[in-house]
Order: sequence, then C-alpha cells, then structure tokens
Amino acid sequence: MAQTPDLTLTLSSRTQSNIFVCLDDVVVSTHPYRHFDGLLDYEKLSRPLTSLYSHKGRKELGPEMAFRMLILQFMEDLSDREMERYLLENTAAKWFCQLGLTEKTPDHSFFGYFRKRLGTKRLMDMFSLVREGLKQAGLIREVFTFVDASHLVSRLST
Repeated sequence: MAQTPDLTLTLSSRTQSNIFVCLDDVVVSTHPYRHFDGLLDYEKLSRPLTSLYSHKGRKELGPEMAFRMLILQFMEDLSDREMERYLLENTAAKWFCQLGLTEKTPDHSFFGYFRKRLGTKRLMDMFSLVREGLKQAGLIREVFTFVDASHLVSRLST
C-alpha cells in the first residue's frame, strides 16, 4: 500500500510567522541590488523631485522611493503591470525600493502617473545623472565607433 506524504510540515512552515524577520536579513548579501544600492546617492538624486510633492493631502511614497522604483523598472525592463507584480512578489525589489516586507506596494497606475508628473525632460535629466554616476564608478563605458558608409552608398547608386 502506497504511503501518502506528510504535508503537515510543509504547511506549518509556510504559515509560521516570526515577528523578528527583517527584510535586510531576507535579501542575500551578494544580491546585485545590494551592490547597485551602494553605487549612487539616491537621496541626493531625488532631492530635485521634492518640489513635485505637497506637504498637504494624502501621504505619498516620496520622491526617493518612487525614483528607485523607476530605476528598477528600467533595469529589469518591466511594463507598469509587470513592475506592480514584481514589487509584490520580489523581496529584493522591496528591499531596493525601501519598502517594508508587508508594506502595500503601488499599483500599475502609479508608475505612469509618476513619469507624467516628472515630465520627459526631468526624467531624461535624472537618468543622465544615473548614467554619469555609473560611468564614474567604472561600470559603464561609452565607446562609439563611426563607420563611413558613403563609399558603399555611392557604389549602390551607380
């Protein structure tokens, strides 16, 4: 007679809660987001965005957290809906964006609204600062090779 596996251990470990869990302990020290977190001063980068927020009304996520989310969305090449789910399910993403383990994550409409609030020029300027910071850290290089193809074009036209 075949024995059925004992699922009680699996189920109890899933529902077990520990009030002393820290998100910092859950994300491994070698995770790439930890390295990327230390490369740039996100508070300084997002400081110009504070003028977009009012001190009145409902509490918002804040410019630094929102900017971190946009950077992560860009790095992972995620749509707004994919980003919503990514933040909901990925503890390393929550850690990078400075969200708590059980903190409510924004829905997909937040990302489009924040980009619209920033505007194209400001968004481009912010990512240019990120690019410059990564270049200074020696992580990216911008090397261009120009090829003169005018000779090829002239041969085709004859």
